[in-house]
Amino acid sequence: MLFTLIFMGLFWLLSLLYYRFSIHHSSTWKAEVAQVQSHWWYQHRRQFSLEDVVLIGPAGAEMMDWLRLLKREQKAPAERQEANGKALRVARSFSSDATERENQLARMLVLQWKRQREGKTLSSPQRCYWQGSESAWQAFVAQME
Repeated sequence: MLFTLIFMGLFWLLSLLYYRFSIHHSSTWKAEVAQVQSHWWYQHRRQFSLEDVVLIGPAGAEMMDWLRLLKREQKAPAERQEANGKALRVARSFSSDATERENQLARMLVLQWKRQREGKTLSSPQRCYWQGSESAWQAFVAQME
């Protein structure tokens, strides 16, 4: 009887110890994950400021076009049914080839940017953030020169 009582007490003590170690391990692991995530975000966060913003889309390219659209003074652009499905297209890009259309948009972007800057010199291409294809980037740089 005494042996059983000692065995049960020892078993209860070991299970309590296991539970406490599990809780400690869990909280330590969560803290370490939070530290690693914080470090990752610190390393990957880019501090930059925008000097100019140029917006070209189916609703227009001028700031007033977009303001009229947001105030609902202008009708939203209609979708077109194309071979790959429905799409919104900029009226000034006429090509059906996606690569050529992207190059046209890059050239339009530079022209609109020059128009917005009103004769001021543009930043060098090295100071521009580009998220597009290499061929469109080449068209963008060529149009800037």
